[in-house]
Amino acid sequence: GPFTSYRKALASWFLKNSRIYTRDEKTYHYLCDTLGLVNVINSKDLAFLDIPYQHNRNINDKVKLKYGLKENSYITIVPSGLVGSYTQNIDAYIQAYVSIVTDILEKHSGIDKVVLLPHVFSSKGPEDLIVIDKIVININKQLLERITVVSDKMHPYEARLILGGGIFTIAGRMHAAVSTYQMKKPAICLSYSVKYDGVIGTGLNMKELVIECANDEIWSSGEIVSQVAKKVKYIEENYDSLIKIIEDKVASVQTEAHEQLVDIAFQLTNIN
Repeated sequence: GPFTSYRKALASWFLKNSRIYTRDEKTYHYLCDTLGLVNVINSKDLAFLDIPYQHNRNINDKVKLKYGLKENSYITIVPSGLVGSYTQNIDAYIQAYVSIVTDILEKHSGIDKVVLLPHVFSSKGPEDLIVIDKIVININKQLLERITVVSDKMHPYEARLILGGGIFTIAGRMHAAVSTYQMKKPAICLSYSVKYDGVIGTGLNMKELVIECANDEIWSSGEIVSQVAKKVKYIEENYDSLIKIIEDKVASVQTEAHEQLVDIAFQLTNIN
């Protein structure tokens, strides 16, 4: 959704007997108020919960050592391979990321390195790594030694450890942002969908770190670069207070996500 035309009536009909758990309040109110569904439970994204091995100190050390990363000395950027969801101007999209990486390395002395991390690998569509390769090709050679490209397919906990070990993340993939917040670090979200606002902007009270950028103009004009720069400055100036807000809010949404799993388990064990 949101559904249009006759699909709205079909959705209301076919979903009326389903038990639905939502990951944000916008979806909850849409299902209840617009589709008229009644068996809807307002919950949170399950990705806010812990995953196996993410707290394993030995694995954490091995991951950092493998990629030459020092805790809290780098930032992670996750460019999305879904270029068309943002703009039809692919060149402007790539150049914007080149400018963002360059600005961060040249203007922020507290950031030693930028990690370019692909979040989605797919044999059927554009991969994040393809975009990353195009970004790196256009980076000033003098800066390349301060850039780490993660090109390996890895376990979810390895990606989460990299995201959580940095100072903050700039993410074009929502669940890379979710994993960063789950590890109690801030993430600037480059949003192409209302889901970013629902899960992170409203769900975590982090609207200040969500940039709506699903239009050609913001990429073609380079406005996205200045928008990101403003968010980076905001994080640097409010870092300690942001961490405290994130810690409190993530604990709250984790409780809701866990309650969802408990309820699902209860429903499954009480099927007649």
